[in-house]
Amino acid sequence: MTLQTNPITTLEANVFKELTTLEVLILHDNQISTVDANAFSDLTALRGVTLHNNHITTIDVNVLNGLTALIYVEISDNPLKCTNCEMKQLRMLLERLVYGNLTSAICDGGTLLADYDFDDCTGSMLQHDLN
Repeated sequence: MTLQTNPITTLEANVFKELTTLEVLILHDNQISTVDANAFSDLTALRGVTLHNNHITTIDVNVLNGLTALIYVEISDNPLKCTNCEMKQLRMLLERLVYGNLTSAICDGGTLLADYDFDDCTGSMLQHDLN
């Protein structure tokens, strides 16, 4: 499904719920700043999602829970705030995808997400199956 270059600002919970056979979701070049943790619920056939060139600062790693077919996520060109443990988990998840594009995902300080030093990450990590 191609929804690129639209004035979309928010992906609400269960917004794609009825599209259980959807394999590719193209959402780049919008104005998305908020992605609900349940935005992609029930999209078990989803193989790829493009979210680059939006206004996303953080992504709840749980948004990708249950997406067993997922092999590609593109989040570059967003003003990612990498100062929390959740972004560390997102990076770990993207590293495990076949095409988890970390080469151009940049944190708001200019550091690549792939290179960001999460040593100062404190607090409990979310329980997320990264296998």
